Amino acid sequence: MKKGLNACSVTLLKTPARSEFIAFTKPARLLLPNDLVVRKGDLSKFNDFKNESGRISLEKLIQSGAVRFGYSNGRSYTKPIEALLGQFKGSNILIERLGDKGPKGLLTMLAKGNIDPMFAQPVEAQFHGRFIGVAAEIAQLPINEIIEYTVWFIGCSKTLWDEAVIKN
Repeated sequence: MKKGLNACSVTLLKTPARSEFIAFTKPARLLLPNDLVVRKGDLSKFNDFKNESGRISLEKLIQSGAVRFGYSNGRSYTKPIEALLGQFKGSNILIERLGDKGPKGLLTMLAKGNIDPMFAQPVEAQFHGRFIGVAAEIAQLPINEIIEYTVWFIGCSKTLWDEAVIKN
């Protein structure tokens, strides 16, 4: 879409940077927020970062330097997560995964111990976990800094073509 090719996606977070080259519909879906996906054997590492509701304080966890986070390049994870990623980008605790494998590649890294937590939608973590055979080995922890749901949009390249697609 950024290259101006005629393309659409049905699951996008709307950001100012994306709005420069993507035309968005009205809100299309409400989805559960991203979770931290971790190895079940490492659950105790995260106990000190839980609040009274059992949600992980992402800010405290990142500040501690206790774990190495994996995330996908070019993916939007909601404003609060992106603000924290931006604040600590370039540090050795954030591992940016390049390429088009997204959650599947990150889950492989998680299973191998190359990263400790990663971010993913609950449904996609389980889907990709089953696909690569690690679903039984992972757990998902809710993140304190993000809301109870995420608003997703349909978006198309900002071209003459998209105007007709978005209107219909």
